[in-house]
Amino acid sequence: MPPDQHPDVILVTHALAAHKITLMRERDSGSYRFRRLMRQTALLLCAEMTKDLELRDRAVTCVTGETFDGKTRDQRDIVIVPILRAGLTLAEAFAELLPRARMGHMGIFNSDENNEPQCYMLSVPKLEDTSYFVLDPTIVQGKTMGMAVDFLLNAQIPPERIRVGAIMASEEGLQEFYGPADSPKRTGVKTYAFYVDEKIEHPTDSPSPYLKHGFGNVGNRLFSTFEDFEYSE
Repeated sequence: MPPDQHPDVILVTHALAAHKITLMRERDSGSYRFRRLMRQTALLLCAEMTKDLELRDRAVTCVTGETFDGKTRDQRDIVIVPILRAGLTLAEAFAELLPRARMGHMGIFNSDENNEPQCYMLSVPKLEDTSYFVLDPTIVQGKTMGMAVDFLLNAQIPPERIRVGAIMASEEGLQEFYGPADSPKRTGVKTYAFYVDEKIEHPTDSPSPYLKHGFGNVGNRLFSTFEDFEYSE
């Protein structure tokens, strides 16, 4: 079964998201425009990822003085977990729609030597009966997201309480994340994305691969950090 047809992968369709993702793909979209479009698309993603959350009954008094039996959600049982740094813009949008949710952070980067993920920061509240939304704009190889989700699974968070949110992903990345059919992993963790690309590319000027029809280096484009200081001991 192709990864985008995996039972735990929800391919989200939305006209406005398709429009905004097309504009983000444009090479000439500057950081301000790219960041604004990313945040707007994240609002649509949040709406999709939360549409089936359980609600509680709540009676309210309307401005007319009439009583209305409505529904509410106690958002304190949700933890938003962006993967630094690119996931921060998504987290800001999620926090706007879920203002009472808690926030965690995971700092993960790919090493230049072997392109394997390494964690440099882990600050996530461990709470019972809580849902965790792990956010990263793109899932390329699937290793970074796999490491992030494994931290939660290893902390005994049930997979059905973990949801992954991305703007787009690659077939290869989803296959790496969920594993082959005869040896599945992370089953039960739902992944939401607007687009699945069949190919990734390995540019010669970057240690990290990109989606062929993706955004390039999302962190650089979001925060205008196209040239970094070099670190030395």
